[in-house]
Amino acid sequence: MPFGEHRAGTFICIESAYPFIARRLASEGADVLINISNDGYLGPTAVMRQHLANVVFRAVENGRPTLRVTNTGISARINANGKIEDQTQSFQPDIRVWQVRPLLGMSTFYTRYGDLFVYICVGITVLVFFAILFSSRRSLRQQR
Repeated sequence: MPFGEHRAGTFICIESAYPFIARRLASEGADVLINISNDGYLGPTAVMRQHLANVVFRAVENGRPTLRVTNTGISARINANGKIEDQTQSFQPDIRVWQVRPLLGMSTFYTRYGDLFVYICVGITVLVFFAILFSSRRSLRQQR
């Protein structure tokens, strides 16, 4: 969606736990990510900090400044490197006015290739597993 001279990608509440959603928004041209959440149902629990941590990961993975806006939880401005620059307290009425400076033209490895690195690591792990499995079977046969 248009956001001044830039474009914003908005994801809602628990969608912050799914990296592919923020990645899709960034790859489709979002310069800024915005997470909107209703954390009131959680009560004063550690889950509010976990939801904030999820959003920090999405900012770093995609190299985008991110705004997290909640009704009762922890609202925060997070830079593209994952640093929380300003945050509110949970269950405390507060107002923030944030200026965001998008990093234009920046694209991270994750934004471009997604989970490719994960798939490569899984492939290597499977190959090593089978190599160990077959070499141990061979050594057992040789011992008999």
